[in-house]
Amino acid sequence: MIYNDKQRKLILLGLIFFLGVFILFALKDFVTSVIGSVIVYTLFKPLYIHFTNKSHWNRKAAALTIIVLSFFIILIPFFSVSWMLIGKIIQFRSNPEEINLVIEKIDNYVGVNFNQPDFIPNMLNRLETWLAGSFPSAISRALHILLLVIVMYFIVFFYVYSL
Repeated sequence: MIYNDKQRKLILLGLIFFLGVFILFALKDFVTSVIGSVIVYTLFKPLYIHFTNKSHWNRKAAALTIIVLSFFIILIPFFSVSWMLIGKIIQFRSNPEEINLVIEKIDNYVGVNFNQPDFIPNMLNRLETWLAGSFPSAISRALHILLLVIVMYFIVFFYVYSL
């Protein structure tokens, strides 16, 4: 079957469209990295211009300085809060007397006032089962977030360097 010129262009346009939709679908996980890199680029663009135009820094050095600076300003606080929470969880895990006292008080109150004895131990067993089941997915999410942050900074470097 022979197609005329207009039909060939339409078929090629349709193939390009479907290929573009497929690529967008395959890269949907990295949309957050692109959006984050645009935000970081927008926030730190005046500083980059100051470094390169007024202070006469090398473009690569200015871009790397902005990446390190944004890492300390944006990501370190989130990581430190997470680290502090993990430290508190480890502390409660190694010294459970404090939390057991609070749990006993709540269990006595709930057992007397709401007529549900052993409510807290049953809920803790359910919570433990849920946490054990969701631990692998939590590790997977943490690695996924790390990958997105790495991709974001990779994109930011080329955004800033291309100014």
